[in-house]
Amino acid sequence: MAKERIAMGASIGFVGMVALAVIAGSIYALLHLLHTQRRRAEVRGVQWVQALRMLLMHVQRHRGLVSMYHNGELSVMEEIVLLRETIARDLGKISFVGEWINENQDWQGLTQHWARLSVGCLSMTSEKSFDQHCRIIVSVLAILEDVANYHYLNRSNFNEVKVLWHELLLIGELVGQSRALGVRILGYRSGDVQLSEHKKRIQAGLCEIEGLLGKASTRKKLSTSDMAALVEFIAFVRIQLIDNIGPVSANEYFTKATDTIDLIYERFDIEMQLLCRQLGIDK
Repeated sequence: MAKERIAMGASIGFVGMVALAVIAGSIYALLHLLHTQRRRAEVRGVQWVQALRMLLMHVQRHRGLVSMYHNGELSVMEEIVLLRETIARDLGKISFVGEWINENQDWQGLTQHWARLSVGCLSMTSEKSFDQHCRIIVSVLAILEDVANYHYLNRSNFNEVKVLWHELLLIGELVGQSRALGVRILGYRSGDVQLSEHKKRIQAGLCEIEGLLGKASTRKKLSTSDMAALVEFIAFVRIQLIDNIGPVSANEYFTKATDTIDLIYERFDIEMQLLCRQLGIDK
């Protein structure tokens, strides 16, 4: 009897060990599955962020060129047409990444809004075109933030990565607004009642850029030369547009602002490459 009890106890113990091993294996498999799913989501999130960054840059440039067109610079029409085709490809690439974004109502609204604006912006007033472009850009930035949140890219163990789609892209957009409004100011015609409002908006944007540059998180992402170039651009805009001292042309101003925007996007791309390395994503 004693031997039977010992044998039964051993059997129960063995069954318990097997059950624990099965449970442990199941937990490991579940954790591995969750890790794999998260990793796939992170990779897809990076793909969307990079594609949305291209869309953002192209819509901003389109806004500036349309502003020049409204100023009578008809030579930009060819580039406007080419840029529309580029933006159409951007939209297609973003949709192709995955179904999540195609089911996003904000994305659906953005694509419909762009379809209307792309064919109607030249017949609008300059002010309405500027406003509608800005609305689309705000939507792109909001979707980019949603992508980052939903695909785990805002996790604390990534080195202040939120600065990329907050401070850096906001600085880029503020410079982009000053580009579009600036060429309008430089093409000023007598009786343009919006001139004063344009200057006020640019001045407010410059002050906002200065505030962002004063943040430690922003300074960590920008090199010394980046900071110097942005400070120099702010001074340049104030001299040319606010104080009316400089003799710069609309085309020269557009180029100067574009160079500054390119600087921001180059820094953004460098930081995205660092993020990809953290995630182990091959570029």
